[in-house]
Amino acid sequence: MDYHTDFAVKLNTETEYSSLYEWCLQEFDSDGEQVGRDLIPWSWSLYFTDTNLRQTYILKNENSD
Repeated sequence: MDYHTDFAVKLNTETEYSSLYEWCLQEFDSDGEQVGRDLIPWSWSLYFTDTNLRQTYILKNENSD
């Protein structure tokens, strides 16, 4: 089965209401604008299934030496 995603998904660990939820997922369009509301996992009604999750780190050195 192939999966198609319409938007980029990012994990946010600095939520606006950190006392209510520590993390959420957010969807962004090709212009970098958030689409819809935060996707918050609720233990009784909202679950996430992931088919492929990759974490990428980018290191950049702007030292002119």
